[in-house]
Amino acid sequence: MTLENRSFRPGTTSGNDLKRGGRVVPSGGAGEGDGNDLEPSFSLGHPGTTDRNDLGAGSSEQASVTANVYGGSADPNRGNWCTPKWVAELIGPWDLDPCSNPRSHIATGRTFSLEAGQDGLALANAVSARTRAFINPPYEGGSVLRWIRAYAHTRFCFLLRFDPSTKWFAELYDVCELVAIPRGRRINFEPPPGVKASSQTFPHALFYRRYADATPAVLRACISWRPYVSAT
Repeated sequence: MTLENRSFRPGTTSGNDLKRGGRVVPSGGAGEGDGNDLEPSFSLGHPGTTDRNDLGAGSSEQASVTANVYGGSADPNRGNWCTPKWVAELIGPWDLDPCSNPRSHIATGRTFSLEAGQDGLALANAVSARTRAFINPPYEGGSVLRWIRAYAHTRFCFLLRFDPSTKWFAELYDVCELVAIPRGRRINFEPPPGVKASSQTFPHALFYRRYADATPAVLRACISWRPYVSAT
């Protein structure tokens, strides 16, 4: 997930805006890969492509009956919400969080954040294939599919809605060794300061590239299955 040469201004809004989450806890990542081990690598996708859910110039009635196959959120502030602390504790430490911010709870050796002037999507090709990356991406502008393609070469764990009706779901599911959904508990994200908390209408799941990266706590707390077993 060659780097794109594009200007960046913290605080601006775009389809590539990063998910902003709780306090960053600096710590080393477990398993293969060093959180600081970022090097030029291949990418299985095309971060610069556009995968928008464009309805065109149709009426509001048309929009109401058109399926949102890209899984975008109608809430423009949704990208500022954080992964809750109990999920961060469940998944344990990681090498990289490319969608971080100063409020993140994710324990990680390295982060990319807009606040630090880093576009995690544009930097994906500099991340090595052995890096364990936790990714809770934004949904704005149909950007989920771009994040999946950009980081498909890594040992990722995506936190996303469990929504098989979206186009990105099939592409992600086909390369996962484990999918895990918490039992009896909905993942409700933490709002930014001054914003009222709300409940999620969709269940969310952890999508793991490697089964070995799931902690025993995840396997105990979740309903999980292995859609794909890698030969490597």
